[in-house]
Amino acid sequence: MSYVSFSLKYRPRSFDDVIGQQHVAQTLKNALANDRVTHAYLLTGPRGTGKTTTARILAAALNCEHGPTPNPCGECDMCKAIVAGNAMDVIEMDAASNRGIDDIRELREKVKFAPAVGRYKVYILDEAHMLTTDANNALLKTLEEPPGHVVFILLTTELNKIIPTVLSRCQHFQLRSIALRDIIGGLRSLADKEEIEVDDGALAAIADAADGAMRDAQSIFDQVVAYADGGISLEVVNEVLGVTDRELLSRIADQIVAADVAGCFGCVDTAIAEGKDLVRLVEDLTVYMRDLLRLQICGEAVEGLRTSTEATEEMRSQCEALGEERLLDAVGSLAELQSQLKRSSQHGLLVEVGLAQLCRPAAAAAPAAQRPPAQQEGPGQAAQPAQQARPAASARPAAGPVVSPDEPLTLKLIAANWNQISGEFNRMGNPSLNAMMQDQDMSPMALEGNALTIGFANEFRFSSVESRHKETIAEAASRLFGRPLQIACRLLGSAEELAQAAEASKQGLVEPAPESEAEGQIEEPVEQAAEETAEAEEAVSASGSETQAPAEQDAAADVAEAPPTADEAVAQTLSLFPGSAELTGDEEEPSGEGEN
Repeated sequence: MSYVSFSLKYRPRSFDDVIGQQHVAQTLKNALANDRVTHAYLLTGPRGTGKTTTARILAAALNCEHGPTPNPCGECDMCKAIVAGNAMDVIEMDAASNRGIDDIRELREKVKFAPAVGRYKVYILDEAHMLTTDANNALLKTLEEPPGHVVFILLTTELNKIIPTVLSRCQHFQLRSIALRDIIGGLRSLADKEEIEVDDGALAAIADAADGAMRDAQSIFDQVVAYADGGISLEVVNEVLGVTDRELLSRIADQIVAADVAGCFGCVDTAIAEGKDLVRLVEDLTVYMRDLLRLQICGEAVEGLRTSTEATEEMRSQCEALGEERLLDAVGSLAELQSQLKRSSQHGLLVEVGLAQLCRPAAAAAPAAQRPPAQQEGPGQAAQPAQQARPAASARPAAGPVVSPDEPLTLKLIAANWNQISGEFNRMGNPSLNAMMQDQDMSPMALEGNALTIGFANEFRFSSVESRHKETIAEAASRLFGRPLQIACRLLGSAEELAQAAEASKQGLVEPAPESEAEGQIEEPVEQAAEETAEAEEAVSASGSETQAPAEQDAAADVAEAPPTADEAVAQTLSLFPGSAELTGDEEEPSGEGEN
């Protein structure tokens, strides 16, 4: 092949030609001029920043017929051989494929021999971090004290993988990512030499895509030149790189300003129809919003715009309409959207949702951690914290009552609409009561004024409602029937009796119920048992507090028995209820086991 790519054709031949690495080039030139060349160098830095190029220039400077010199001539046989890559005394090794201890042993044997043509044997070890641990250890002695005619130059992109013992034996140079203006200048010089007509905006786009690597920029420029038919513009570069057209970015920004969600969706559809990468679309939109933010902050003195060579009137109107705060939120939201797209396959959905959020006002588009509290009901009401922005279930608006306030409330009407009380529990934030209220063991029985009596056939249900849920049921019933109601509970003997009472209530045949009979049935024997227990305790305390003769103490012991145990107290209490024998088993009178 006769064609040579730009990255090879225009590879620097001297230290002065190296772009963006003046700190390295100047140090090496001074070392060569003052005869202070060391035996080992380590060049590190990102890809495409000139590590291999610098190593070859140093090898040429050491072996040039006019050297050692800071400025190799490039015309002598040795310089030409190094440029062509066939110099016998400049050995380039790929440490990624020659990484074992056997390769290092072979190298150790070869370094003993004198150079064939030049003054120095220069070993360039590319990807030096790929050497194995054994190979590194085998290289240490030779690297520390090589023969006087040997110079080692180690190259790597991953400094963290170079072991400290190797690092301490080398003079380390850190090559930096090349600045954007330096890449643009290098591309402009290349374009002038090749007589290529190219816009400054196109060069800036290429330099931005190179991400600090001059070799990448030259390769992209080579590709663009092959694609273009005539002059090279920014649009041509965007087509080659797949960069989102600035017109589409501007149209999306206009839709965000106008809060037109449908318009944003249309822009996404257009991008998909044109085969554009939505991830790249979000990246480019982030950069566009960054340019708007920079224009909003810096004004007329703005520099460094990446989506346009200069600020347009359209961009100025957009940044004024969005404002600084909203642009900051947009850049942050789009940056977060980029990370979400990397973890998801639903790119279209995420992009549409992200753009819809950007269309909201600035207060609504703020990040969740910075959103203001929920809107207050009145000026004196305390603001709720941000994490409580979602209203609680109890704050849901109540449904309208099933009975008009002017309509008289009857037991038949309550029984017919009783199942709807579950909806009120949901609105009040107590859905757990739904199952209980749907139970067949409870039903409304009587209505007297605003007092609604509920009957129970299950003692557990009766006790639970009576002790914990009566107020909640009263509130729900009041909301359902449109007037304040009080709840009374009544325990019936069986489910059949409750069913009869419920059927009668639906027919409107139940008379007003008296006060809860079950309360009296339970409270009365409980109080009686408590009184008997208290009398027994008083008798015991009286017998222990008085000083009696032994005979009198024995007589008192016969009268005042020991306090009953827990099981005995339960048995005594249950014995007061009719039908409790089946629960306690054999009823036995407390024996005198507690007596002395």
